[in-house]
Amino acid sequence: MKSVILAVESGVAETKPLALTPLLGRHLLERSLTACTDAGFKACVLVTPEQDERVRQVADRFAQQHHLTVEHVTVAPEATPIQALLALQDELGDKPFVLMDIAYPVDQAVLKSLLHRKSSKQSVIAVDHHVSGKTFAPGEILGVQSDNAAVTALSNAMELPQGYYTGVMLCAADFFKHLNTLISKRKVVDMEKLLQTLIREDALVQVDVGHHFWHKIHSYAQLRDAEAALLASVKRSRKDSLLKRHLLRPLSNKLTYSLVSVSYSVHAMAITAVGLACLAAILMSFSGYAGLLLGAIVGFAALLLHISTQEVAVIRQHQVIYDRWLGHILVKYSEVILLTGMTAHITTGSGHNLGLIGGLAIIGAMMINYSVTSYRHLHGKAPAKEHDVFLKRDVRWLIMLVCAAVNLPTLGLLILAVILNGVVIRRMVIWKH
Repeated sequence: MKSVILAVESGVAETKPLALTPLLGRHLLERSLTACTDAGFKACVLVTPEQDERVRQVADRFAQQHHLTVEHVTVAPEATPIQALLALQDELGDKPFVLMDIAYPVDQAVLKSLLHRKSSKQSVIAVDHHVSGKTFAPGEILGVQSDNAAVTALSNAMELPQGYYTGVMLCAADFFKHLNTLISKRKVVDMEKLLQTLIREDALVQVDVGHHFWHKIHSYAQLRDAEAALLASVKRSRKDSLLKRHLLRPLSNKLTYSLVSVSYSVHAMAITAVGLACLAAILMSFSGYAGLLLGAIVGFAALLLHISTQEVAVIRQHQVIYDRWLGHILVKYSEVILLTGMTAHITTGSGHNLGLIGGLAIIGAMMINYSVTSYRHLHGKAPAKEHDVFLKRDVRWLIMLVCAAVNLPTLGLLILAVILNGVVIRRMVIWKH
């Protein structure tokens, strides 16, 4: 099955096509193409006005880098979305396809949900149920990003019977047959009229996008709203500890907003965070409180950068398996490096042999992750869920850094050594059954 991206609408600036409008460091065309590749599409048809040669060049460059086949269909500069659809008949024939509007950046999960319905004999459209049923004045900006049915982002939206259009639909084999019939009967004048008529005639089924991100962009105001909504989508996570949600996320989000628009790769950010952790460990290894305090401050910066790197990866849709794996490996390295620095501090110039405490903390930090990985590898499934707050990496980091900042590094290492190794021993007993 092919995906089709309609990029025929004018942009928020007259001098730049809408497809090349940047949204937090990545233009809309790249976001749409990335959503296609992440959803598993191997081929895409891009519909552009004749004069948008630059858009087609950008698409071809992306296709070469990501092993995606992009076919081009050009239309007249004044072509409407309906006319652009008609230009696709010869290219697609009676084959089903997924239609995407360039003005609507969406989460790739929305595309995947439609692909699960590819055997459907009816066309399927993704709508947002969560903001339907609200009372809004005609033409009023309307929420499109919701959290537990509460509106958290705003945008102009096309209202349909069961929700609001998200710019994505699965077109069945008879889509063009219905389209031509409606045009011959003069029942279609624009995209909204087409969708409403197809729904009324039971030729188009509406499905909910859930809480996945989507937005409409046709103006600078909507672009700013989309940026805020995209940032909000990574501000909170059900997996976050209270400490991360209320302390670390607000700080890392400010850093993310600065980093996401610069030409700084996710890999480089993660490596920089490890470099900061190394610097923090070196400072901590010196005897004296000044080095310990400076190390704690630099270590906190490394923690924020690691969190921000994950957020930037989500926003840039840079979430391939290798990148996620590399990010996890590097943040584990940073944790062990910091523990090594604190261990060096308590053994330097001390008349007591305290290195064993630090060694146990380092072993616990490594085994807490390895025990889960090895269980999943041997049993082919994840172990039962655990709810210990100390299993959260950000909590472990803050224990280290706070204890270092108040000149109690031995206490911090002792707490981690006891708790982390205790959890691993408990797993040995529980997971046996």
